Amino acid sequence: MSNSAMSNVNNGARLIALSLLSGGAAMVTFVAVTLVKAAKAEGVAVTEAAFRNGPAFINFSYIALGAAAILLVTELIDYMSRKKEASSGFLSKSLIVRYVSSLVCALLMIVFSLVFAMPMGKLMPTIRTDEAAHEQFDKLHNGSRIVFGIGILFGFISLVIPNSMPARKPE
Repeated sequence: MSNSAMSNVNNGARLIALSLLSGGAAMVTFVAVTLVKAAKAEGVAVTEAAFRNGPAFINFSYIALGAAAILLVTELIDYMSRKKEASSGFLSKSLIVRYVSSLVCALLMIVFSLVFAMPMGKLMPTIRTDEAAHEQFDKLHNGSRIVFGIGILFGFISLVIPNSMPARKPE
């Protein structure tokens, strides 16, 4: 496979990973919020609504974990392919923003998956009957919302910034 073809495959994998981590995560959030509001409007307790919608986030956390790993690998491959530019200090500002945004997005989604979603999944069977489990679930949920939201934001930044900033010219 030629360098150009390999670069295209790598960039395609990067874009798919970012699409899942930003757009996919945003859609999972949108759907869950909509379903919780509808359940509350029907008089369903928040605990029950969380029990019904929690599996969507927990299952998505596995996808996010895989996509984060793919994003890290593809950005590393891209960086290594630019080793000459990097060693001469000639990486464009937009490319540096992309690398940093991708790194932050991937790390936050890994944290979301491993630190928040998977422990929440273990608590799911008991949150309706065990008050301590419910409280722990709420703490994890509140933390996960912040991490997940910031991860989505950095995923979108990684997609948008490199295409909106002018390229730096060599001096």
